[in-house]
Amino acid sequence: MSKIKKRSTKGLFVGRPGEEQSLKLDIGLAVIDAIGDAVTIQDTDFKVLYQNGTSVSEAGRHIGDYCYEAYENNSGVCEGCQLEKAFRDGLAHRAVRKVLRGNETRHLEITASPLRDPEGRIIAGIEVVRDVTDRAKMEEQLFQAKQDWEDIFNQITEMITVHDRDFNIIRANRAAEETLGLPALKSAKCFEYYHGRGCPPEKCPSCACLKTMQPGTTEFFEPHLNRFLEISAIPRFDVNHRIAGLIHIGRDITERKRLESIANAASLMDNIGYVFSGIRHEIGNPVNTAKIILSVLKKKLSVSGAEKISGRQEIEADIDAALEQIARAEFLLKSLRNFNMFENVEISDISVPLFIEKFLGLAGRDFLDRGIEIVPEVAADVECALADARALQQVFLNIFANAADALAGSERPKIAIRARKLGKTVVLSVEDNGRGIPRGQLKNLFKPFYTTKASGTGLGLVMVKKMMTKMNGALEIASNEGEGTTVSLFLPACP
Repeated sequence: MSKIKKRSTKGLFVGRPGEEQSLKLDIGLAVIDAIGDAVTIQDTDFKVLYQNGTSVSEAGRHIGDYCYEAYENNSGVCEGCQLEKAFRDGLAHRAVRKVLRGNETRHLEITASPLRDPEGRIIAGIEVVRDVTDRAKMEEQLFQAKQDWEDIFNQITEMITVHDRDFNIIRANRAAEETLGLPALKSAKCFEYYHGRGCPPEKCPSCACLKTMQPGTTEFFEPHLNRFLEISAIPRFDVNHRIAGLIHIGRDITERKRLESIANAASLMDNIGYVFSGIRHEIGNPVNTAKIILSVLKKKLSVSGAEKISGRQEIEADIDAALEQIARAEFLLKSLRNFNMFENVEISDISVPLFIEKFLGLAGRDFLDRGIEIVPEVAADVECALADARALQQVFLNIFANAADALAGSERPKIAIRARKLGKTVVLSVEDNGRGIPRGQLKNLFKPFYTTKASGTGLGLVMVKKMMTKMNGALEIASNEGEGTTVSLFLPACP
């Protein structure tokens, strides 16, 4: 402690001043004595000069004793002494200390201020000790409650974000931060991170909630996250019951959608398969019969003497045209038969990196010969998926064939095959930079016999969807005309 020049405190509480001063002193001491806080006055040597009634009742009478000996049983000034700080810099200091009284820990708030003579020199100090145990316990409870709330908030697996009226995210739990990739300062518009766009989407639950001040829920497929999200917007109000912003609860429903898609697709494919079986049976026999008859007629026209038949060459040309149309019908019937090729799949653990390596070894050369660059990207955490390797290979052959068709005429044709893990699901995506699919055609891609190709049957993607369904998987197609197409396959990861 810096050396303080000693000033006499004689007469501070003794002697008889003038009558007016005595009255003021008596009133002042009476007020100090009446308050509930313990008040002491010490000189610059830390000797106790005065104690009010509360101090005496709580700590005993110690006038003339050194405070650090009387109260703390120390041989010198206590570490962190507030009064020592006040003597040193002439300012008031306050701190809360824990002390053990009996078997109970109490929290004491100690405020120390210097006392000065008329010339402004420090001659003593006053300490006010207030028992703030109840307040400290309440603060501890509030802190613990806040900490518990923070822990619960961050342990919730649903994404939770708090927004202001201008769509700014002002708070987010850990699930939202990780799923949406929020910046550290969370200075972000919700539509940028939830929807990957520069403005609110159609059917935005936030916009509706701000207008109606009623909660609302909407489902979205977010290509930039490759997830289905169910987003609930809930209004939040200020103390004046005016809407202050929103709370978003986002649920990843990708797995639920996948299972729903499997169930719906399975039902649809069963019905389609039943219809296709009937078509093959009802049309196959007449087509085969017509083919035999036309072949016999053509053979008869080629025998000796048939040259004299009038219009023989025209008849042969007509027969060839009819046989060509029958060949197209046979190709269609073969496609219908192939639809049931993997009716019974054999699901097992397959190594995703090894499957991709083998597939590219089998089919990659053909695409490279066409000038198409193949770029495989497999995330480090992707190891195993549950699938039928034969069926999955057929799926990839179909998707790659479609991608190659879409790349016709591209300057730098490229197909990227990516694999990543999404929870308990392995996502395999095939992305091309081809001409893309017009928005109006996307809704028709899985309709049987719908095709934009001159030689297509419209059954390729239908069969792909069926095989994915049989393997307890699902697929999604996202495309931008003029930019390219991404086909995402969802398969269960190995347990």
